[in-house]
Amino acid sequence: MTSESLKVDFTGEFKINEITNPDEYLIGQGNFSLVYRSSQFPDLVIKRFRSTVSSEDKTTELSNCSRLKGHTHDNLVKVLDVYPEKDEVHLAFCSGGTLLSAFQRDPKRLSYPITSIKVYKQLLNGLVELHKLGFIHRDITMRNLLVNEGFVKIGDYGLCVYGANTATNRRVQSSDTNAPEQLVHKKYDVYCLGRVFLQLWSGNLFTKEKTVDILTSMRAFDSRLFDLISHMVSDAEDDRPTAEVALDQIMQINFDVSYTTSAVSSAYAAFSVDNRI
Repeated sequence: MTSESLKVDFTGEFKINEITNPDEYLIGQGNFSLVYRSSQFPDLVIKRFRSTVSSEDKTTELSNCSRLKGHTHDNLVKVLDVYPEKDEVHLAFCSGGTLLSAFQRDPKRLSYPITSIKVYKQLLNGLVELHKLGFIHRDITMRNLLVNEGFVKIGDYGLCVYGANTATNRRVQSSDTNAPEQLVHKKYDVYCLGRVFLQLWSGNLFTKEKTVDILTSMRAFDSRLFDLISHMVSDAEDDRPTAEVALDQIMQINFDVSYTTSAVSSAYAAFSVDNRI
């Protein structure tokens, strides 16, 4: 299956929040940084660290982005340049904003089975690539996933860890997608991505107390999908597949067939799903 066949038709438009000066527009902000869009170079955004960010945190993110600079993948936000002297990272602009904003605009649309599954295939594809490059993301949530022209991309490399599995004291923001363990390893990301899929599938951001019910509805749709996601969100790390195995398993299932033959397909018959996704 080609990446074009997995493109998603997201509804709504990304809105610029605030004009800070004639050359830059504030389009996002987090605990570590502010993100601006350049009016002179519309395909570029500038991530600028807050003055309160520690030198260690800045050095880590600048180092991560330097390693990723210039690497191109459909499902990873591209790092265009890194300027340590300015405490800045330049990234490719994603016109659809975050997956969280798309979800909040229309959670029902993103919970359609085929739509959520195609989004999920893209995210697994991006995670496999990130792991191959030697990174563990550690902060996979909808707010750190970006949308651009039908593609969903993993972004925000600030909490990434590069290299072998290791423990770390670097903080991770509390999230409904966080894995229970503190050890940094690739299966931490697998758990987080499994949680994101439960959110997409259910149309609900707060899923941990509803995990059994959500998985039960998934099993009614396709038992193979149920088995895969159940293992991905297992509290026991050894039960989780690698991202590569998860991608291989989900790509082997013809969900277009499942959609028309499943016993629950009538529940979705009233909704029009754009199969260019």
